[in-house]
Amino acid sequence: MSDESDPEKLIKSAYGVLQRLIKNLETGYELKIDRVEAIVIDALKQHGDHLAVHGIEQRSIDAFKFACWLVEASWKS
Repeated sequence: MSDESDPEKLIKSAYGVLQRLIKNLETGYELKIDRVEAIVIDALKQHGDHLAVHGIEQRSIDAFKFACWLVEASWKS
């Protein structure tokens, strides 16, 4: 795993995961683009809470777990 403990790199990784997710959405599923920033922030908070609860000191984003948080956050929007 690469060292992505720098907040800017974490944010870029988060947006990268989101962009991949958007690119592969099922036909007919609509993601409100004006909510993208809020979705990423919510997903990052959920991911951070998950890591804290389990005592994980992760230095990069687990793309699969983070994609789950993104999907959950997008359903809220």
